[in-house]
Amino acid sequence: MNFVAIKMLLGDRVKYLGIVIGLMFSSFLITQQLAIFVGLLARTFSNITDVTTTDIWVMDPAVKNFDDLRMLNDQEIYRVRSAAGVAFAVPFFKSTTRVKLPTGYQTVTVIGLDDQTLTGGPIALMPGVRMSDLRQANSVIVDEPNAKEKLKVGVGAEMELNDNRVKIVGLCDITQNFQAFPTLYTTYSRAKVWVPGERNTL
Repeated sequence: MNFVAIKMLLGDRVKYLGIVIGLMFSSFLITQQLAIFVGLLARTFSNITDVTTTDIWVMDPAVKNFDDLRMLNDQEIYRVRSAAGVAFAVPFFKSTTRVKLPTGYQTVTVIGLDDQTLTGGPIALMPGVRMSDLRQANSVIVDEPNAKEKLKVGVGAEMELNDNRVKIVGLCDITQNFQAFPTLYTTYSRAKVWVPGERNTL
């Protein structure tokens, strides 16, 4: 019986090749679509995976993904620090706004890091760039691909953000987020001034 089945399958080589090619193409499409889906999902938590020094993230319970911006009150950090087993906790700011460039406006993601420790910053900095460079006045570190492609600026360039002069002091390499906006890293206190908004900013 198996011999008859093999003969029926291989008897017409054109049909046999058509079946094989069809199965290969179907498998390729399934794998490709799955890869796109996983890639999109990975972008929703890219900022968390890029920060390898943090063990626990504390967010609003209603947050669905990292780009879902629901701020906490600044006082919440003291509750976190007082929890048993917590060695230390620092604030982390994330919001979107627009910067003014010579060519027009561009929406960006602003990330504010703890002023003292700069915890949560990008791990992969370009050669010659240090996290301590953020302590310079009005300084930011920008992700390299978007700095070149969307902002069209480099180290030393200046932009305007909410009537504040912003200077790029370095470039970094990060995993792109879901919204694919350029990412600007600065200090927490500076970010709150540059991007004022809701009562809760943490």
